[in-house]
Amino acid sequence: MRIKAIMKADQDVHNVTLDGVYAVSIATQLFLDLLLHESHQFTTNDNRKKLLYADVANAINDIHEFEFLTEIVPNTMPYDDALNRRAAFQAIQDAQKDEL
Repeated sequence: MRIKAIMKADQDVHNVTLDGVYAVSIATQLFLDLLLHESHQFTTNDNRKKLLYADVANAINDIHEFEFLTEIVPNTMPYDDALNRRAAFQAIQDAQKDEL
């Protein structure tokens, strides 16, 4: 019944039927099956047995249907690059504060 509670949390949803909950649960299962299948392809291509975050991120970036997830599951990057991006972002925010 968690799916029903999540669906009811939306203010635009007033009534949720059991058929609707079932349809959403099946669609979610199919979506996750596809995502994991595509992610597993990256694992097997690298001759590994362990699925990594990078495999999921690569699947999301390579498959057009998963494009909406690119901001939620970004590609991995080296630590130094992440620090440099963070510093640049902070500098932009500081500059914007100074303008106010």
